[in-house]
Parts: sequence; structure tokens; C-alpha cells
Amino acid sequence: MKIKKIFIVVNLIIICVLVLITFVLAKDTLGLYEIYQDLRFSFQVLRDPSIQADGRTFIETPFIDFTLDDIYGKAWSLHDDKAKMKIIILFNTDDCAGCLEEYRLWKKIDEIYADDLVSIVGINNDKSKNNLNSFIKTREIRFLVLHDPDNIIKKSMGFRFSPLRIILNDKNRIIDVEKSGGSLTKQKEILSYISSKLKKFRE
Repeated sequence: MKIKKIFIVVNLIIICVLVLITFVLAKDTLGLYEIYQDLRFSFQVLRDPSIQADGRTFIETPFIDFTLDDIYGKAWSLHDDKAKMKIIILFNTDDCAGCLEEYRLWKKIDEIYADDLVSIVGINNDKSKNNLNSFIKTREIRFLVLHDPDNIIKKSMGFRFSPLRIILNDKNRIIDVEKSGGSLTKQKEILSYISSKLKKFRE
């Protein structure tokens, strides 16, 4: 009888220890899972240009109403542009491999939507205007390009990438943010996206 009682007590102790271990492991697992989730979110923020540094999205964010000079020194303001959709390209000629992949797309959009439904505005942050002028001439860029040597737009909006393509709606709110570049298939998707967004203005 005494041995039976000892056996029961030992079993109870073992069960209590196992429950305690399970609880500790579960707590550690939850802690590790939270760390994993935080890391995954941080990597997403680092990689996704549509997410701000604090984790909020840029989508539906109003774009800063800026005024910058074009390459001829003439001032241009965002509120003066009455297009139903605006495509803003932030770029620096030194890091613009993505621009070189995509500049044909910009020209194509400029040709298709010559009816002022869409405007393309390039914003360049080179310190030297000569580099910018050479880039425009070499690539035969015909749409508006503004000079932002102090990087006002990128700093004010909190954009972390370059080159960057930002699409604004008729209220100058951001509806899409992506890194410039991509395959021809991706560029066709962008054209299709623009067309679908403008359908209501064509009807």
C-alpha cells in the first residue's frame, strides 16, 4: 500500500513537471513566433516600396503639392496638372538601370495618352543638371522632367527607393508604388492597369 502511494506521488510529480515543461516550451515557441513575425514584417517593409518605414502603406496617401523647376528653369507645380492620372518617376541617372529598362514604357504611355488623360512627370535628383540634360537627350525623353537636386520629394514623402514609379489618381492620391524596371510582361500589365483605371473617364 505504501509503495502504491509513493508510485502515485511520483506519477503526479512527473505529470506536473511535464505540464510545466510544456508550458515553458509553448511560451518560448510563442516568443519565437512573435520574433519571426517581426522579422518577416521588417523584411517586407525593407523590400516593398509601397510600405512606409513605420509600416503604414503609401496607398491612398496624398502626394505632396510640390513646385520644382524643369530643365529650362521654368517652375511647375503638381496642382497645375489637371490630368486624370499622373505617373511620377523618381530617378537618379547614376542608379537608373531600372529606368533604362522602363523608359520605353514611359514613351509608350506618353504616345497612347496624348489626350491629357495621363501625364508623366520625371523627377531627377542629380546635383548636376548637365547629367540630367545628357540623359534626356540620349534617351529622347519628351515628357516633362523636373530637377530636384535637394531631394525634396523623396525626403518629404519618405520614399526609400530609386528609381521609383508612383501613380496618382485625379485627386493626387497614390494608387500604386513600384520600383522602376521589370520585364516586358510586367510593362504590359502596367499598361493594362492604367487602361482599366481610366475607363470611367473615357465613357
